[in-house]
Amino acid sequence: DLRHSVIRVVRTSTVEVDRRASSRHVVNLPCRLTIAGQTHRARVVDLSDTGAKVHGAPPPRAGVGGKLEIDGVALPLPFTVIGYEDELLRLAFALDNAAAAAFSGTAARLAQQHAA
Repeated sequence: DLRHSVIRVVRTSTVEVDRRASSRHVVNLPCRLTIAGQTHRARVVDLSDTGAKVHGAPPPRAGVGGKLEIDGVALPLPFTVIGYEDELLRLAFALDNAAAAAFSGTAARLAQQHAA
């Protein structure tokens, strides 16, 4: 746990070492995850244009694909599981160019609406 915390602090401390492709936004949004034909209700707690962290989902193995549907977002988001740690499922979106363009900026908009 300490190792992961130190790595996270170092990688997010300055722009030079932050490898994220897009900004993350803290949210608390209901969602549905479909993995291997099974649908699970959960909550998105961290969202960016390229991925999400989800709480309340079962821990599938890394590399498994699925679909994320977030309440208030018309576009279903295909994803690949990156990992599962501290009861959080880490997802990387697998969006084609059209879907990525359509979803771009949605994370920031949802975070702003949620904060209001």
